[in-house]
Amino acid sequence: MGRLLWRRGDGNVIDGSLNGVAMGIIPFFTRLAGRAQSGYIFTYAFAMVIGIAVLVTWMTLSGGGQ
Repeated sequence: MGRLLWRRGDGNVIDGSLNGVAMGIIPFFTRLAGRAQSGYIFTYAFAMVIGIAVLVTWMTLSGGGQ
């Protein structure tokens, strides 16, 4: 019973899913981040302003510091 759970559970499910996620999702986000990095300062400043506006809007609509 233990050997079956070790081979099927640990080997296929746990190791397989973690390796699948690491080999599929991580390179996707790496490529996405690579495209977002242009090197222009105004692009980064614009992204920060948008992020602050989203944060302030979210805090205002959700009730703020209550």
